[in-house]
Amino acid sequence: MALVMRSLSSEFYATSEPDDPRAELSTIEENIEKTAAALRALYQRKHQLKMRINQEYCSIRLLPPEIVIEFFHWLVPPFTVADEDEIFTSTPLFLGSICSAWRSIAWSTPTLWTSVNMRLKPSLNSTRTELLGQWLSRTGDLPLSLRLFSDEEVPWGTPSNSGSALEVMRKYSSRWQDLDLRIPTSCYKFLPRREETLPLLRSLHVNPPGGQGERKHVIDMSSSAQIYSLSLSCVFLISMKFRWNQITDLQLEAFYVDECLEALRQTSQLVSCALRNIIRGEDGHAYPDSPLSLPTLRNLSIDNEKDTHIGSLLDSIAAPNLENLSYSGRYLNHCAQICTLVSRAPGLHTFSLARTNIKSSEIFLQLLRGLRSVVKFIFIAVSNPLSSPLNDDVLLLCNRFKRADLPTRDRLLPALQELEYCGAQKFTWPVMLQMLESRQRGELGDTSKVESDPQPDTIADLRSVKLTLTHASTDSNAHSPGLVESVVSQLHSLNGMNVSLTMVTQITFTTQEFHYMHDMKYVAP
Repeated sequence: MALVMRSLSSEFYATSEPDDPRAELSTIEENIEKTAAALRALYQRKHQLKMRINQEYCSIRLLPPEIVIEFFHWLVPPFTVADEDEIFTSTPLFLGSICSAWRSIAWSTPTLWTSVNMRLKPSLNSTRTELLGQWLSRTGDLPLSLRLFSDEEVPWGTPSNSGSALEVMRKYSSRWQDLDLRIPTSCYKFLPRREETLPLLRSLHVNPPGGQGERKHVIDMSSSAQIYSLSLSCVFLISMKFRWNQITDLQLEAFYVDECLEALRQTSQLVSCALRNIIRGEDGHAYPDSPLSLPTLRNLSIDNEKDTHIGSLLDSIAAPNLENLSYSGRYLNHCAQICTLVSRAPGLHTFSLARTNIKSSEIFLQLLRGLRSVVKFIFIAVSNPLSSPLNDDVLLLCNRFKRADLPTRDRLLPALQELEYCGAQKFTWPVMLQMLESRQRGELGDTSKVESDPQPDTIADLRSVKLTLTHASTDSNAHSPGLVESVVSQLHSLNGMNVSLTMVTQITFTTQEFHYMHDMKYVAP
C-alpha cells in the first residue's frame, strides 16, 4: 500500500510535462485500481476483525436471547407513542442492522413487528411495498396495530395510483387491532369494504390531512363488532359508519354542534367523551327536543378553543352519572349552561377549568356556586391580567365559617377536598392561611371574626392543596421570589393540619422557563 502511494505521489507531483500524456494517464489509472483494491482489502479485514471482536468480547452475546428480546422491546416505542421523530427512530429494522446476531433475534421475534408506522406516498416503489410485506409476514398470528401517514392529497386521486401498500396491509385485515389513519380521504377506497369483517379491530383514529375531501369518501366499518374507541378529526359525521352503540370512548375534533349531538345520541354506551375545537355551522342533523340521556357517561372533556356558541350543546346533555368534567376555551361564555349541565350530574367529583379567560369575578363566582358536589377542583388560569383568578374574595367564600363583615351566602365548593391552582398569585397569604385553617377540623384558627356555623359538618376538610404560582421576569439572572419568612413561619405553625400542601414557583423569562420548587410539603400523619 505504501509503495502504491509513493508511486502515485511521485507521478502526481512531476515537475515537467511528460513526452506522452497518454502514458502518464495509463499509469495513474493503474495506480487508482491498485489503491482501490487495497482499500477493499482493508475494509474486508476491518469487517472480519469487528466480527471477531463481537464474537469474543461483546458481553451482550453472553445474554440469553430472552433477555435481549426484553431490551429490544424497551427500544421499540409502543404504538401509543404518536410522535413521528420517535416512532421512526427505533425500529426492528434498525436493530437488525447492528449485527447478524441481533438480526437473527429480531427477525424471529413476532412481537417486535406488530406495530407498523408507515409514511405513504402515491409513487411508493415496489421495494418498499415488498419490505412492508416482509415486515407483516414476521408477525405470526398476532394482532396488528397500524399507523399510516401521508401529507399529499391531490396525487392520490389519480387513476394510475394502485394503493399498493394499502392492498398489502389489507391482506392482514383479519388481525387489525388498532388503526390510525392519517391519510387523504380519497385513500379510503383501498380499505376493507363493509362486508369484510374486522373481527379484532378495537380502536380507530381518523385524521385526514387537509380534512374531508368529498362526502362520497366513506369509511364503513359497521360490520366490525369490537370497536370501542373511536377518534374522528376533520371529517363529516355522515361519511363515517360504525356500530355507534358499542363505542365507549369517543373523541371528536372540528365537528359542528349538531354533529356532536348526533354522535352522542347514537353512542348509548359512552363512558368517556372529548369534544375539541367545535366549529360553527350545521350539517343537517336534527336537534333533540329534550336533553339526551347519557347514563353511562363518566368523563367529559370540552375544548372550545374557537369560542363557538355551544350553549345548545350543553343544554342538550344530561349525564346523571358524570364524575369528571373539564372545560377549556377562549372565554367562559357559557357559564350558566355549564352550571345546568353540572346540576344534572349530582355525583360530579372533579371539575377542571383550564386556559380560559374569565371576563368578570361574578362569572367565576357563578361557576363556583354551581360546583357544590365537586371534590377536586383544578384551575389553570391564563396569564391575561383582565381574567379573574383565584383571589382573596374567592378564598373568603371558601371558608368553613361565615365572616361577619361579608354578605350572607352559601359557601363555595362545600365538598372540596383537593385543590390544584396554576397561575399568578392574586391572593394574599393571610387569607389563604385562614382558609386552610378553617377547612381543618380541630384547627379552626381565630374565630373572633366569624359567626358560628350551625352545620359545620356540611363543609368538607381539605386533604390536598397544590399551588403552582407563576411569575414573569425579563431578567434572566432573577431568582425565585420565594416566600417571606413570616409566611414560612405560619405554614410551619400548621403542623396539625391534615392536608398535603405542595408549593411550586414557576418563573418565565423572555427566552426560557425555569421551575423552582419550594421545600415544603405537609402530609397528614
